[in-house]
Amino acid sequence: MKNTTETHFFQLIYYFFNPDRLYRQTLASHEKPVEGLSSPGRISIYPNPTENSFINIEFSGLEDKAALQIYTLQGRLVRDVILTKAKTLIALDDIKPGIYTMRIIEKTGSVTKQIVVK
Repeated sequence: MKNTTETHFFQLIYYFFNPDRLYRQTLASHEKPVEGLSSPGRISIYPNPTENSFINIEFSGLEDKAALQIYTLQGRLVRDVILTKAKTLIALDDIKPGIYTMRIIEKTGSVTKQIVVK
């Protein structure tokens, strides 16, 4: 696997829910180099947003295995899966509609993406 370094912008965002509105405020931000995983086309997540009870993860160049974790916006872990294949179908049938943070961790680094479950 070719190990590349790119610079990515990370933000710590606070969400406040009101019955009528959703408020979002950036609490902190930072530019940080991330190794390997974030190379363009390395990871595909689809469909996103998803209306189905599943999401596909395609991982280009998976050498060993990777951990996939899905968190609510409140930070509660709702799914923890070990990826051992280049293409994996993740069941979401017990996950409520909303915005989630997906973190994929491999030997060379990690990447964080958002997914939307409708």
